Amino acid sequence: MVVNIYSGFMKFIIPLKDNKQEIDIAICRSLLLLSFFVTFLYKIEVNYVVNGIIGLLLLTAAFFTKYLFLKLHIKKNVLLSMAAVFMFIATHNFIFALVLLFFGLLTNLLHKTPVITIDATEVRINKVLSNKGHSWQEFSNIILKDNLLTIDFKNNTIIQVEIDSTAVGINEEKLNLFCNTCLHQQN
Repeated sequence: MVVNIYSGFMKFIIPLKDNKQEIDIAICRSLLLLSFFVTFLYKIEVNYVVNGIIGLLLLTAAFFTKYLFLKLHIKKNVLLSMAAVFMFIATHNFIFALVLLFFGLLTNLLHKTPVITIDATEVRINKVLSNKGHSWQEFSNIILKDNLLTIDFKNNTIIQVEIDSTAVGINEEKLNLFCNTCLHQQN
């Protein structure tokens, strides 16, 4: 957690635990399953055996994506590149391979580490596809305990996120005191 203090204005920038690996596994598994279906839909009539073998390889890779990532340490781009080559061999269509690689690389560009920024004016939740600010009037409580940030909205919505424990010094007491002070000033 980074704490910036300037001109008497306090701001907490809290990086959340990065779930990039789980997202990469889900995206890669989806793209591999899609390539499996494309391989069978656009198969070449000359060589059904090669298409069948490639399709089974793609399907097997889709089911064992987590194992390939975590145990064998195969990177997403390497796995999708191999799948693109297999798709090209099976379909003889370069476009399918390029589309597969494009979507695989696009996920790298879209990824950003989720962050919650807390200051005296608002609480801003920055995620991959959203960057939404909330005023203090919307909250009934915000508390950090054991690397778990709980944000309780007045509309009965609760957000619980695990913060990045490798971030710079986490001062739970200081953050909780600041949030409590901001919440009570709004009442």
